[in-house]
Amino acid sequence: MSPKVSQAHKEKRRNEIIAAAKTVFIRKGFEKTTMHDVVEESGMSRGGVYQYFSSTEEMMRALMDQGEEAFTGQKDRLYEKYETSWGVLEAVVEAHNIVPMDPIGLVVYEYFVAGFREATKERTHYLKKRLHNVKGFYIDVIERGTAEGEFKPIQTPDVIASYLIILTDGLILHRNLGEEVETDISGLIEGLKIYLRNALGMQ
Repeated sequence: MSPKVSQAHKEKRRNEIIAAAKTVFIRKGFEKTTMHDVVEESGMSRGGVYQYFSSTEEMMRALMDQGEEAFTGQKDRLYEKYETSWGVLEAVVEAHNIVPMDPIGLVVYEYFVAGFREATKERTHYLKKRLHNVKGFYIDVIERGTAEGEFKPIQTPDVIASYLIILTDGLILHRNLGEEVETDISGLIEGLKIYLRNALGMQ
């Protein structure tokens, strides 16, 4: 009879595989990464990896789910730190000015673009659901600020949240194109904040 493996051990092994997959995704890109690549990077047996994931697609989704949980789950902590809805939005925007930025952002961008060209709709459905969740985070912050009289938006929360996502996605792309692409990231971030202050009726 084989020894019983604890849930904590399973979670640890799963996270180790996700970390290995992230390393390979960054090095090779999502589309070119194979299960064999991840098995080699993890140092585990083929069976040990397949026990947790059957494809790189599953690994990529697990990696993005971790990031989304960390992002959407930080709202209460951000309010504790910054107190106002504007403080929360500004902190999220300023996070894109951190150097160095996690290069996985470019891999996620690749996954999104490839996903919308898929013959099947499974990946597209997943990506739309994920986008909906992230947009919901921003809408909640905007609506809370409006209810408390902090904002008097001149556009709908949906439009403002969507625009915020589009611009921050663009920032991630520029930040990962390399030093040869000269972009004033700080200036772009300040421009985004100018838009938000106006759209939210703060000026």
